[in-house]
Amino acid sequence: MTLTRRTGFATLAAAVAAGLQAVVILVISKAALPATEFAPLAQLWAIWAVCAASFNYGCQQWAAVRPAGFGILATSAGRQLLGALCVIGLLVGAATYLVRDELFSSRSLWWPFFASLLPLGTAAVGLNRGELARTGRSMALAFVIGAENTLRIAITIVLAVVGAPAWTYGAALVAGFAVAALPRPSRDYHEDLDLRPLATATGSGMAAHALLFGSPLILALGGGDPDEVVALFLVLSAVRAPFVLLQGLIPHVAVRFGQNEGDLRRTVRFLTATGLIAAIFAYVGGALLGDAVVGRIFSIQGELSGSTFGLVAATAMLSVALTIVTVRLVASEQIRPLVLAWSIPVIATVCAIPTGLLDNISTTAWWILGCHLFVSLIVVVVTPDRASASHDEADSADSVVDRPHSPPPALR
Repeated sequence: MTLTRRTGFATLAAAVAAGLQAVVILVISKAALPATEFAPLAQLWAIWAVCAASFNYGCQQWAAVRPAGFGILATSAGRQLLGALCVIGLLVGAATYLVRDELFSSRSLWWPFFASLLPLGTAAVGLNRGELARTGRSMALAFVIGAENTLRIAITIVLAVVGAPAWTYGAALVAGFAVAALPRPSRDYHEDLDLRPLATATGSGMAAHALLFGSPLILALGGGDPDEVVALFLVLSAVRAPFVLLQGLIPHVAVRFGQNEGDLRRTVRFLTATGLIAAIFAYVGGALLGDAVVGRIFSIQGELSGSTFGLVAATAMLSVALTIVTVRLVASEQIRPLVLAWSIPVIATVCAIPTGLLDNISTTAWWILGCHLFVSLIVVVVTPDRASASHDEADSADSVVDRPHSPPPALR
């Protein structure tokens, strides 16, 4: 086995371990806490999932193809980024504070406070991973992927043993971001990095994942029963495994797509069709085995129908394909298809929440799947055959400041 294959396997193994650890953390937390105290923790994890899908994925894509990383926060461009992340964090904290009764079923200020830290924490982790992939440090990348949830699970076990209050489990989630400083980040950055591609990648990542991983938040704000909200979150936690794997591979995928144009529409069609086929199998598997497997793991057997398990599993598989499509389009600087595809379902969902339409788990699951099917159709229709001419010209003129001419040796 070559060094490249060993390091690639290590990254994949670390991503698998991280996914399993996340499930173990939630199982321990649910067993240690009463249902009313676990509910706000579940919602905090749901917010973390949305932030990770936005800032973690976006920063990974950006840092994987440009000379950026966690250490950039010490540069002038990084200070602009840090300021923007702090503002976003304050907005998240303020918003969750205003709706904390409906969202967390709790008036504690700890939950909005922890929520405000999630954008900065997930962005720091994403910058670190992207830099490690770009510089070919795959073993270090595997280490930080595995270490994040290892730290969380160690803290969670201690909290469960000593009978700590629920808010401390939220602190354990935030503590995992400390791995962003490991290994020691580089400080060899340029001051004039363009932050616009980062904003694009982050925004597209949020659009591609907010509806799926934010569905417990949507259900809670729509007036759903707290028990159903927690059950939906736990089911989503079980189907997050493909996303955890993808999270570990995103830096590599971003580097590959950044070097390969090819037939853009054909690639998008292939990825979307693959996602649709996978969604069909996932629905059948979820409907038949969801309650027996996931229900037993999280002690929610009999609380949800087989159809609900199937809908969530199908949406997750389709979302995985759309995530890769998003990375492909962002790498080709084709943002228009993403904006057109995601803006309509996101706006429709925001408008539907106050009406009470999404006040039960079944309707919400069907709604989210419908949104993803709509996006799949639109993105296939509006994606051009190839990247724009301006992107082609930019590629030919790129310097090392903007993008490396070839993948790092360890990623070839």
